[in-house]
Amino acid sequence: MENQDSSHHRRRHHHRYTRHDRMFVQILSMSELGGVSDRTLSCYSCDASVNGLKVELESEIPLDSMVDLWVAFVGDKSKLYLRGHVCWCYDMGGEDEHFQLGIELDNAYATDYDHWVSLLEDGAEM
Repeated sequence: MENQDSSHHRRRHHHRYTRHDRMFVQILSMSELGGVSDRTLSCYSCDASVNGLKVELESEIPLDSMVDLWVAFVGDKSKLYLRGHVCWCYDMGGEDEHFQLGIELDNAYATDYDHWVSLLEDGAEM
């Protein structure tokens, strides 16, 4: 049986950048509950690629939930607005509840996705 990390690594098609960008995640819909949520959570990114992010936060978000993201990209003065869905969630264990989750980004209308891609591809590192 393969571990979760090797499975994710094989599916990656883009370079991943180590990031530590402050961001807010607003849960728009939670597929597991079939409902809508207006919860907004503060967190930090762990790494990123042009098509996704790994973030760490203190709350679990169900798989396939749609989320809006506001990212304070280190090295850029503006906040980026992105949209995506949760493709995996992992309980980090320990005394405090901490979760890592993967968000696959959508190139949605009226988002800053194109600017996000150009910032990452231009090598804007911390």
